[in-house]
Amino acid sequence: MKVLLLVSGATKTVNRLIGHPNLGVLLRPGNGNGPPPPGVFWACDNGAFSGFDDVAFRDMLKKIQNRPGCRFVVCPDVVADHEATLKLWHEWSGRIWEAGQLPAFVAQDGGSVESIPWGQGMGTVFIGGSTEWKLGSEVARIIHAARRKNVWVHMGRVNTMRRLMYAQTLGVDSVDGTQFSRWSETYLPSTLAFLSQLDRQRMIPLEAPW
Repeated sequence: MKVLLLVSGATKTVNRLIGHPNLGVLLRPGNGNGPPPPGVFWACDNGAFSGFDDVAFRDMLKKIQNRPGCRFVVCPDVVADHEATLKLWHEWSGRIWEAGQLPAFVAQDGGSVESIPWGQGMGTVFIGGSTEWKLGSEVARIIHAARRKNVWVHMGRVNTMRRLMYAQTLGVDSVDGTQFSRWSETYLPSTLAFLSQLDRQRMIPLEAPW
């Protein structure tokens, strides 16, 4: 399975490497970037990990309204809090739909396969939460359920080769990590080469035993 690496910012490096089959663009509220050229995979984050900005998020929705090619827009969330994130889902997911885009629900600590809002307009499940929870068995179950339902899976805060291999083994479709934005020239070329190598090895996603 091919894993896509979505990068926010780092415009100069991304423009140089654009066209690589594992590279996509992740827009964030207030970063000033617009959708990439046609044919480039892209999606939108909400900026909540560093502090949600209601005005900037609404402005981003206006900028991308009915723009084709966006895979998902991450619905506002509260880090490591499933119940609070679920409340925000009911508040914001409809607004993302009104912008002509598919909302992504962020799976957080305390969430389960049964509590994910499958079939409520969700286009993607975004694996967030604390590191301990993200690497636990419930997240593996959520990803396995998403694959059965043919729902796209994105994992945030993937900043190491080991975590990339873990994400691919579970069947994650796309990832992002801050180091690829902050130190793009250092990490992005080598990581894309590593992802190409994983593609050639044709690693098979793990079939969960549960």
